Amino acid sequence: MKEEYILSAKSLGLNESKLIKNIYWKSFQPQLFEGILKIHYVVWSAILIYEYVSRANGLGGIFYQAIKFHDLSIIIVMIIILLLTFGSWKI
Repeated sequence: MKEEYILSAKSLGLNESKLIKNIYWKSFQPQLFEGILKIHYVVWSAILIYEYVSRANGLGGIFYQAIKFHDLSIIIVMIIILLLTFGSWKI
């Protein structure tokens, strides 16, 4: 955070609690939400890998069955679902 923002906020008469609420928190929010999206992506990837390896019920298990039985239509649908789910995220 730039020191100019803090100095200008203090010169406008903001007390410490409003400074934290309006300046610090607002500047921290984009980094916080980017971090949450990255963690979300990693967790879902780990879940899919676990389901695939353990052949559990879920998208990973369905993907395993589709590869096992050479079902190309299910593989294409799974790829479309994964792209719609994860493709729009900025990582």
